[in-house]
Amino acid sequence: MLTGRWRAAVGEADPVTRQLTSRYHELVARDAPTEALAWCRLLLERKVHPDDAVWRRLLRRSLEACVALAIEFDVPLPIDALWKRGQRIPVQALVELMRHAPQVFGGLGE
Repeated sequence: MLTGRWRAAVGEADPVTRQLTSRYHELVARDAPTEALAWCRLLLERKVHPDDAVWRRLLRRSLEACVALAIEFDVPLPIDALWKRGQRIPVQALVELMRHAPQVFGGLGE
């Protein structure tokens, strides 16, 4: 339902949709990570950054997909979130992160 509300909006969504997104996106990430990732993509396409809690939840379930989104949209992920999972990130993805988006490591590229 909320993804539909975002798709129906042109640019920024209305305040109620934003509030509902803040409230429920993390729950969707917990219970339906694939749908939550699609929702993240939709938000990022509209220049809206998902909450850190959403990223943390998704990084536990869909690490490579989160890394790919972070690179594609030049998004910093929560500080230390990748350090805890670094050994699970494929070497090529780490190389791409360091080359194209070091800021996803939370301040490393600043």
